[in-house]
Amino acid sequence: MQITLNQQDQYLEILPEGRIDAVTAGEVDSKCQDALKDSVGGVVLNFSAVPYISSAGLRSVLKLAKSAQAAKRQLICCAMQPAVFEVFRLSGFTSFLKIVATAEEAYAKFS
Repeated sequence: MQITLNQQDQYLEILPEGRIDAVTAGEVDSKCQDALKDSVGGVVLNFSAVPYISSAGLRSVLKLAKSAQAAKRQLICCAMQPAVFEVFRLSGFTSFLKIVATAEEAYAKFS
C-alpha cells in the first residue's frame, strides 16, 4: 500500500494506491490521521488507484471523516472505481459523505 500526500494551498490530497482491506486499513488510517493533523484546508480523498475496499477500509474512511468534521474541515471523496463506489453506496456512506466523480471536481470545490 502506497499513500501519496499532496498539500496544496486550499486542500490536502490523499491518494492511496492498492486494496484497502484488513491488511492495509491500519496503515491508511494512521497515515491519514497524521496527515490531517499536519495539514491545512479541506481534504480530498482520491480513490482513482483503489480497486477494492473492505469494511475495514470503510472504518478508516469513517474515522477520517469524523476527524475532518471535528476539525471543521470538509472531506471530499473522488474518482471512485465502480466497484468501490458500489461498496460505499451499499454501506450507506453515500448518504453522508461528499462524493464527486473526478478529482478535478473535488479540487474545484476548494478553489
